[in-house]
Amino acid sequence: MKRSAVLLLAGILLPVPISALAADYPARPMNQASAFNWTGFYAGVHGGWGWGESGGVDLDGWLFGGQLGFNYQAPGSSFVWGGEVDAAFADISGTVVAGVTSNADGVGTLRARGGITADRTLIYATGGFAWARNEISVLGVSDNQTHTGWTAGAGIEQDFGSGWSAKLEYLYIDLGDKTYFSAILPVTADAQVHTVKVGLNYRFGH
Repeated sequence: MKRSAVLLLAGILLPVPISALAADYPARPMNQASAFNWTGFYAGVHGGWGWGESGGVDLDGWLFGGQLGFNYQAPGSSFVWGGEVDAAFADISGTVVAGVTSNADGVGTLRARGGITADRTLIYATGGFAWARNEISVLGVSDNQTHTGWTAGAGIEQDFGSGWSAKLEYLYIDLGDKTYFSAILPVTADAQVHTVKVGLNYRFGH
């Protein structure tokens, strides 16, 4: 009786036939899982800003690169798991005094990702391995080293249909010590960098 009364009221208030409402009523139960699924390989590009410290030098600057990854979402589940590898050209640099500079010109990560989805919106945490190529220059004499370490962060990604999605991501990168100018006057430096990136992905086989 309650269902009939609701359908009758809807038929009076809306210019839709009661028979059409009755046909549609049971088609979408409240607990029905979304038909959208994040599973698949994807590739994309990203750009953003980085800042931090290396060997007592304050750093900041831009980065731009690309990423490859894979997501898996079990049917009917709200959880998404996967992994991503990325690499970027960068100019994250700083100056101690005139003629003494530090510049990270490349940075990348290999990370696991895991999060929860509400249909086409994915909120995730991420973490794993990180590296950065850095150059320290003193009065025109420079040395390059590749630092390695770990990273952790979080992000949000929104799917727009036809395989395309956009993301906003924050990462903290902690890089271990490296020794520069070992043949002249050894200088040991580590690095801690924060990055904020926006990215565009295309998921294959959508």
